[in-house]
Amino acid sequence: MRFDFLSLVIFFLALGGMIFVHELGHFIAARWAKIEVEEFGFGLPSYKIATLFRWQGTEFTLHALPLGGFVRPKGENDPNVPGGYGAASPWKRLVVLIAGPLMNLLTAVIVFAGLVAYEGIPVPGSVRIASVAENSPAQEAGIHPGDILISINGQEVNDPDPARSLIRENLDTPVEFVFERDGELITITATPLSSRSAREGALGIGLAYPTRPATLLESVQGGFVITGIQAATIVYLPIAIIRGIIAPEEARLIGFKGIYDLFNYSVQEDVTSRQEAAQAQATGGGSASAPTNFTFNLIGLLSISLGVFNLFPIPALDGGRILFTLPEIFFKKRIPTEWENMVNGIAISSTSWTSSTPRNWFRNMTEITFQSVLEALLDPKKDISYAHLSFYSDLDPKSLRLFLDAWKNLPSKRKTQLLDYLTAYMDEDTIVSYEEIGRAVLDDLDAEVRARALGLLAESDDPRLVNTLLGVLQADSDLAPRLKAVNLLGEFILLGELEELDEKRLHKIEEALLAVIRSDENPALRRAAVEAFGYSGREDAVGILESAYEREDPQWIASALRAMGRSHDSRWGDSVVSKLLDPDPRVRYAAAEAAGELTVEEAAPILLKMLEDESSACSTTPKTKRPPNSSKTRSTTSTSTNN
Repeated sequence: MRFDFLSLVIFFLALGGMIFVHELGHFIAARWAKIEVEEFGFGLPSYKIATLFRWQGTEFTLHALPLGGFVRPKGENDPNVPGGYGAASPWKRLVVLIAGPLMNLLTAVIVFAGLVAYEGIPVPGSVRIASVAENSPAQEAGIHPGDILISINGQEVNDPDPARSLIRENLDTPVEFVFERDGELITITATPLSSRSAREGALGIGLAYPTRPATLLESVQGGFVITGIQAATIVYLPIAIIRGIIAPEEARLIGFKGIYDLFNYSVQEDVTSRQEAAQAQATGGGSASAPTNFTFNLIGLLSISLGVFNLFPIPALDGGRILFTLPEIFFKKRIPTEWENMVNGIAISSTSWTSSTPRNWFRNMTEITFQSVLEALLDPKKDISYAHLSFYSDLDPKSLRLFLDAWKNLPSKRKTQLLDYLTAYMDEDTIVSYEEIGRAVLDDLDAEVRARALGLLAESDDPRLVNTLLGVLQADSDLAPRLKAVNLLGEFILLGELEELDEKRLHKIEEALLAVIRSDENPALRRAAVEAFGYSGREDAVGILESAYEREDPQWIASALRAMGRSHDSRWGDSVVSKLLDPDPRVRYAAAEAAGELTVEEAAPILLKMLEDESSACSTTPKTKRPPNSSKTRSTTSTSTNN
């Protein structure tokens, strides 16, 4: 089934709805403030198709671009018009400006409250089978979604994590499970298989806490809490980038293409999950996962983003206009209207020019072939075009051969530039994949090229990649690719801990990293191996982290702290807190990061004080080099695991 049309319809309805709700907030606040509104338009301001009706002096119109709406208050930019926006008191103008973003945030509260009501409240203390995969060992053994897991091989379990560990410890061995089903205890024997892929899971089950219905109060509280946390996260992002907690490339704004890709993925998952659930119910198979709600989650998150972003002090946005009201409120002196109009006009003009660029790209896309992309790549006089980056994704064998033929004739600087752009684009567009290119150029003579090629494999969870990464770690003669390989191997250790990587490969990775840690290799490589080993659940990981932590070198201490955070082991809480006020900033930042990973409550007051000190000292944000004409984007991802 093709979801493109359905995704496009939902994308426009959701985005248009968010804009409409935002403008409705401005309209309601203006009416409350006794500010006359000349027009409320349905659709973006363009060609007026018709006047729908008039109400209390406001003309309600329909425009040709059917996306959202707009409000045109009387005297918006002229304080000499009686009854207009410009002539209103600064407090009234402030209320009108805040009302739009506030409506977006209230929309998010309603959406998340509905999701809490639909999904229920998790009840810790027992483990529920959330899903059973088709043709999995669990389905063949007769395990059903909704079963309550009581014990594994006679060992009582009451939390998903220990249950996953017990399953992982018994790969390729018959395991006795005791479940509660319809009030009765039943015993089932199933064999977790190491031969199953990471995405399938060894047993093919999803584990979760049971849930109970949420009360109305709990649903509303949950909506406010989720909205508040997400809004605070967005506000904190610039500070986190300045402090180095989040890399700039991990915190980009997404454009229309990126938002559509997210909607396309969400709609596909939601529709497919409901089809599978309906089919399982009709056939009595009982093996489908619970229906997902990615689309509603996305609508809630985007509503928060729209509301918060509009409050940022950026000219032409609500936050920028709010900034112009503050001197009048606090100092009783109004900034000249001409100045405000000029600043906002320049900002709107810049936005209009920028937003027209993607349309030009789209118009030219049909004229681009992969051969012309390669010809442009080989031309040293031409910049690498942002519009060409998607053509390098998912190359078939023929296209890959063409690419490699061109690759041989590129200078190293051009190669690294292309790989940097592909990595940046991969963060923007969640659909593209450059694995074929990453694997194909790993034997390049330039070490920086090899390191960047590994970066294109960062999103891969293919277990076959483990041997490739181990080969780079053990055989490459340069530090840069070996460091990148160590970082990626750490991600595979995490997959192993989540039972998405077989025990044999997990053991090989851990032994290879241990060999590096205990060697006299480059200290940076050994520290990276310690950080990667933090994901491991092995008992000897404790001694390794303690040894690194007890060194006098701040870089080793910082690496130990990062590893402690990745371990999610509460035993490290005191060690982390004790370093939050360390005189070395590298140690402090690593401790702050680890405190967040471990959710150390004692760290909260110290972190808040650090945040206040650093935010008052910083006033600039570093910029990331990007392809010519590229749009700024932020991507958000979520993960789920099977067992």
